[in-house]
Amino acid sequence: MSKKEKGLTIIELLITISIFMGTIVVVLGLGSRAISETDYLFLQTQAVFLAEEGIEILKDDAIRSSIKSQMGGESPTFWSIDYEGTIEKKSSLEGCKENLKENSEGFYNLTGNKESPFSRCITVWEDGEALKVKTKTSFFYKGEERDVNLYRIFYE
Repeated sequence: MSKKEKGLTIIELLITISIFMGTIVVVLGLGSRAISETDYLFLQTQAVFLAEEGIEILKDDAIRSSIKSQMGGESPTFWSIDYEGTIEKKSSLEGCKENLKENSEGFYNLTGNKESPFSRCITVWEDGEALKVKTKTSFFYKGEERDVNLYRIFYE
């Protein structure tokens, strides 16, 4: 082999290594983004489940009756409610900003022992014979508050 052919081989090797390294960087970047998106989707899915749970809790006639009796003509009213039947009337939407807690069984409620990233506020107002309900579940992701809102109308 002449010197000229050896030089071309080194250049070809450097180009091949550069292309290979570029490909690795792109693949690692995509993997990092996928993991980040998975974290966000997990939190958003949990928030949807918690918002649905808030609506499901109010399907119980006894709980709806208890809320209606405590409304005292106010409309709308704001509530923190959990699946264990804990009902707390709040003075404002901001009063509902306390986080739900996770208990030892992995369920979210108001009295658990482990902090969670979620808060849930249930807004209730009367409209004639109907009881309108909005469940807002919030969580923070990358410094921004994200919300999931669900609405339901109960006809008495």
